[in-house]
Amino acid sequence: MESKTLKRWSLICFIAALPALIVTDWYLKGFGLLVLFILLAAGLIFDQLARIYYPAYTVDNPAAFRRHRLLQLYTLILFLMSPMAVVYGNRLNLAFGVTAAALMIGLGLVLDQVARSRYRYHKIEQRGEGQTI
Repeated sequence: MESKTLKRWSLICFIAALPALIVTDWYLKGFGLLVLFILLAAGLIFDQLARIYYPAYTVDNPAAFRRHRLLQLYTLILFLMSPMAVVYGNRLNLAFGVTAAALMIGLGLVLDQVARSRYRYHKIEQRGEGQTI
């Protein structure tokens, strides 16, 4: 895929999230929020993949750059989906949802620190739009 395609899919997911919430909640009560967050996560994934594979700058270590950005992508997804653990986890048990959300946030913080300390990179120069590493 190229950069414009990934950005287009990201924009489509972000725009479709709110109507999907309304339509899904109309037919399946209580699941509209889940569909909203799934589409937001998909849009975030497409956006971050465009940034990983088509960065706006040159880096000194492309492998470390990709690993760093991939770990940060996992962190963003964990942070974004942690409210879903509270909403749907509390249907099983009152403490389960809060515990699962706290674990997701804690794991996200650990992954972010691993990405910052283990996979460092430095920007070398600014690059044009859509060029690969």
